[in-house]
Amino acid sequence: AEVTGKVVGGDTKAGIKGIEVCAYPADEEFEDFYGTCESTNSSGDYTLAGLAGSEYKLQYFAPDDSGLNYLHQYYNGKDSLSDADVLNLSAGMTKSGIDATLSPGGQISGRVTSAATKDVVAGIEVCAEVAETGAGSCARTDASGAYTVAGLRTGNYHVRFEAPSESTLNYVTQYYNEKAYSNA
Repeated sequence: AEVTGKVVGGDTKAGIKGIEVCAYPADEEFEDFYGTCESTNSSGDYTLAGLAGSEYKLQYFAPDDSGLNYLHQYYNGKDSLSDADVLNLSAGMTKSGIDATLSPGGQISGRVTSAATKDVVAGIEVCAEVAETGAGSCARTDASGAYTVAGLRTGNYHVRFEAPSESTLNYVTQYYNEKAYSNA
């Protein structure tokens, strides 16, 4: 089976290139499975092919570091996987017109510098985490130390700065306003 559709911006009504669209089995817990995913093309169109005949839930999101500032959502305009509408697919069927309109999100931007040298630091992971839940989005600093964490819903965030585990950077994790660890 396959699912096709188009993803547009609520602000522009134009197709959005680079949005990830994922189909997850409807009977699985979010943390316990992997979905079938594809990116939208330059017109905002997508095709999820090779799906077994079953029930699925769809998620639409802008990948971290994509530069796209849209809120994630689930099929039929829902905010959570548990509320997402279920698509019933039969083997060999094509379900078309499964479209989404994504709303623009908020964003947090800045520049990371070394406290010791005042030089900019490239490659630091910056994560904006919802104060109540810890969920959030991340970005990495570029060569000028700049970052933008996009696709944020209205709310209170803790901003965490840390050297990625795979890097050779030697910096202590801290939160915005020079607070250490989870005392943000």
